[in-house]
Amino acid sequence: METTEMILNIVQKLPEEKRQEVLDFADFLEKRLAGPSEFRDPEGLWANLNVHITDDDISEARKEMWRDFPREEAV
Repeated sequence: METTEMILNIVQKLPEEKRQEVLDFADFLEKRLAGPSEFRDPEGLWANLNVHITDDDISEARKEMWRDFPREEAV
């Protein structure tokens, strides 16, 4: 008997909730075989949007963000 047939025979005997677990696990294995997703890399999130953020952009954003942050005066 082929592995696929063996799996099918076992799955058919399972209750519906357990079949869903098998499906979820099979989906997990399939995704793992596909390799890393482009979304694991933060730049992959905006790769198709033609957005280019430079170190200077980040530095400027930090300055703006912390500009009004209260500081204790040095004694």
